[in-house]
Amino acid sequence: MNSLIQWNLNVNNLKPSIICLQETNLKPNHNATMKNYQGYFKERQTNPNRASGGVAILVKNNIKSSPIPIISELEQLPSPYIMVGDFNSRNTNWGCNHTDPRGKIIEKIIDDENITLLNNGTFTRHNSSKGTFSAIDLSLASPSISPYLSWEKQSAYPLQHKQMEPKKSKLDTIFRHSRQKSENQMLNNELNTDDIDTIVKQFTSIITEAAHKSIGKTITHPKKTPVPWWSKECNNAIKNYKKALNRYKKTKTIPDHINFKKAKALSRRIIKHQNIESWKKLINDLTPNTPIKEAWKKIRLIEGIQFNETPQTLTIGDKTYHSSLEKAEALAEIFEKNSSDENYSPEFRNSKSKNETDNPITKSRLNVIRAISNRTWGANSIIIMRTYKSLVLSVIDYGSVIYGAAPEAILKSLDPIHNQGIRLSIGAFKTSPIPSILCEANTPPLEIRRNMLTYKFALKRLADKNNAISPYLFNTSPPSLHLKKNQPISTRIKKWLDTTNTPLPKLLSPTPYIFPPWKMNLNTNTSMIQEIQNIEPSEIPKHFNDIILKNFCNHKIIYTDGSKSNVKTGLAIITDEETFKFSSLEINSIFTIEALAILKAIELTEQNWKNIKSFLIASDSLSSILAIQNQGTANEIIKNIQERASSLAPRSVTFMWIPAHKNIPGNEKADVAAKEAASTNINIPKLDLSSFKDTARNSLINSKKIHQRLWDQELNNKLHKIKPFLSPNPNPPSSTRRQQVIWTRMKIGHTNISHVHLMRRESRPNCEFCNSAPISTAHLLLECSNLSEQRKIFPHLTLRDILTNDCTFFSAGISDISSKKQSDTSCGCKNGRPKQYCNHFPSELLDLYILTSQHFDGNKQNTRERIILIGRSVMSLALFLHALRII
Repeated sequence: MNSLIQWNLNVNNLKPSIICLQETNLKPNHNATMKNYQGYFKERQTNPNRASGGVAILVKNNIKSSPIPIISELEQLPSPYIMVGDFNSRNTNWGCNHTDPRGKIIEKIIDDENITLLNNGTFTRHNSSKGTFSAIDLSLASPSISPYLSWEKQSAYPLQHKQMEPKKSKLDTIFRHSRQKSENQMLNNELNTDDIDTIVKQFTSIITEAAHKSIGKTITHPKKTPVPWWSKECNNAIKNYKKALNRYKKTKTIPDHINFKKAKALSRRIIKHQNIESWKKLINDLTPNTPIKEAWKKIRLIEGIQFNETPQTLTIGDKTYHSSLEKAEALAEIFEKNSSDENYSPEFRNSKSKNETDNPITKSRLNVIRAISNRTWGANSIIIMRTYKSLVLSVIDYGSVIYGAAPEAILKSLDPIHNQGIRLSIGAFKTSPIPSILCEANTPPLEIRRNMLTYKFALKRLADKNNAISPYLFNTSPPSLHLKKNQPISTRIKKWLDTTNTPLPKLLSPTPYIFPPWKMNLNTNTSMIQEIQNIEPSEIPKHFNDIILKNFCNHKIIYTDGSKSNVKTGLAIITDEETFKFSSLEINSIFTIEALAILKAIELTEQNWKNIKSFLIASDSLSSILAIQNQGTANEIIKNIQERASSLAPRSVTFMWIPAHKNIPGNEKADVAAKEAASTNINIPKLDLSSFKDTARNSLINSKKIHQRLWDQELNNKLHKIKPFLSPNPNPPSSTRRQQVIWTRMKIGHTNISHVHLMRRESRPNCEFCNSAPISTAHLLLECSNLSEQRKIFPHLTLRDILTNDCTFFSAGISDISSKKQSDTSCGCKNGRPKQYCNHFPSELLDLYILTSQHFDGNKQNTRERIILIGRSVMSLALFLHALRII
């Protein structure tokens, strides 16, 4: 009896729209009732004479509802949905102290079905016999409605789900009962006329003015603040739409009906455009430092869900704070005091530190990716990938240099998160192979990325000779036996160098400037940049000689140049009497090679020409000369040039830019000598110096090479047959999310019609046209015998030709295809094929075929018109496959 009274109190206080109950313990066909609620019950059919288990859903009578029979797996649930219940599964992701086998199963279902978990980690059950707490009551929702839901635990019962509601209108409090002395005389004077229209008009005006004086106008606040993307154009479009609708309701004429449909279409187009632009701005604002709460706040804001405003004042005890800074400082003091570790016992602090090591924050960030990756209305794939890298991959990368020493079995637990985030971003089907997903996203596996980041970390420490860990990073001594599982960083770096066949570079240590800026002796001459604009190319050598005779006749002129071939790099220093050639590391960029040539020229001035007081170093690398001018550069090679040039005082050195390949004798000789140094058939001294930027870029190139080697082993992969080399996807910016998802699934070869049977545990279906082979993208486009007539218009195309062309996406709805032939419109394809293969809907190649087939949906027989568009462009094939439910 007490329980029933308590439940009635909860219902009266909280007024829930829907109540979900479990463990109802009702016998079959013995349903309970609750006032003002319609109940739906499901009892356990074990023993008809014994009450056990059971669930119930109670819905308010003023809400239209009906039961949905569930006779299969989760796929039958209509979207959107909310699913709650006692799952009796424990997992650290939703607040339990440990993970059991059932918890792993539920976690896998949540990940595979793209379900959002609403629990916030609060315990929902207390075991009074053992004194333990657990969170076995779960609340799940589809991603499309998750931004509208919040979750909290009430003291009266374990769970409650509340939908966020807009604030009600607030009216300023106005004293409405002001009684003033009646002014009858004024009323008589104003109404002293015989015209009835004038009397009505004056009487109305007097009442309005009296109400304004005695009561005042009310100021209303809008019930719901409009979403941030709402604009005046949206207001005007909705206003015109409603105006046209009301007029059509009155007249029912054809012209008004046409105007109404135009206004409706225009309003939809304007609102959709504003919404899309707002989505793009929202996603671009997300950075690696964006907290998960802030990211969800932005997504809810774009949906028009409002939040409580910050209070104007904050009162704590006897003190009141007004400014934002004062309120922040006061709250910080309280939070610091409450969250101090000194408030807890040493035993609890040790347990807390251990639990925080296994932090499931990355999986919660995947919910943001789910919310914006809907395959129909979601954001652009490029934007979603950028969001994934900012919110999820950045968290995985953080600390990977340290935890990369963990056993491989533990590191593998991160792979599903990485793979799922990429799959959601590109819109691949759930059964798509992991190598195909990584190839389509042009993203390496986590193992390769961890090794690359570890190598980059070591390079930074290698340059700093004073760093305490530098001697241990590249220690090549064999590790002890107990380190085979937990490999130290030196072992991992050595494996990376051996795998990539990369020599260990020599980096200059980052050091502060010896000379202050006002004592830096840097002379540069870039006058020829402007001067050569006004003279003929044949006159440039003479002009250069004039500059030398006029300004540098007493200087020793040194020409420098660098060259880079496919296998080697080289540099040269030329004077009138001598030629110096050096080779350098293959990973160096042209900028680094040119800078090394200038640095080597300064070294020669210090060693070989000590009696000469003035030097002119002429280089055709404008970027190097401009970098030398910048005293705030971070490039250690340029900083070394600046330091050495200043230390030559009282001798002087001037750096001059000269144009390349303009028949300046010294520059031409330096160019020839540098190319000889970059060849493989001469033996010259080698400079093993490089820059951190070049080594970091080379590590990225090596990671792509390793990824390519792994991809080369996937010979039986469907995507490998049409995309054997890793490369970014050429998704046009104007393509929609739906188009990108269609194209991705077609290339990977895993689609709804060909692989959904794996999710449902059914046998693989055959082609519904020929019924002689299992259905697949390749079969429909290239092999189906019943579609051979349609393929005759493209007799020589392969699957790779169809799915990897460079044509631009275009939109072509079914309603837009009004005739059997389409006009010839060039698409600007850059693949070099003849024109007849590069047009959107070329009239001589495209036919429209309409087929009718019978399909069974349970006991209902449905007839659908199937539109098959066989065209050269990707979207024509996409529409064809979409019509066949292949996506």
